[in-house]
Amino acid sequence: MDKSYTFPNPANPFEEVFPEVYNINNFTGNNQTPNFVAIKIGDLNNTATGNLQAAADDRNAASELVFQTAEKSVKTGESFTIEITADLADIMAYQFTMGFDKENSNWKPSSLEWI
Repeated sequence: MDKSYTFPNPANPFEEVFPEVYNINNFTGNNQTPNFVAIKIGDLNNTATGNLQAAADDRNAASELVFQTAEKSVKTGESFTIEITADLADIMAYQFTMGFDKENSNWKPSSLEWI
């Protein structure tokens, strides 16, 4: 949400439909004009409090989420799929970044399928 947005009734922010999308046309990497603020509009684990007095909660899991994949031999120029699995039984939400060597890879994400 744009930081300059003001709720008409701060005591009840859901009284109106507030803007959840901010379009930037002709975006360039050097565009530093937008100023965004994150707001929690969902509550996956019933920990939301609306009084703004609560301290920030630690969302780091007590253990690691381990991804598994099988070893695979490939030839130069060959297209292939890598299946990545994990035990998601106790996971409510997860956010991560996956990196790869851009100089030596040609990443073409095709699909994400939860099994």
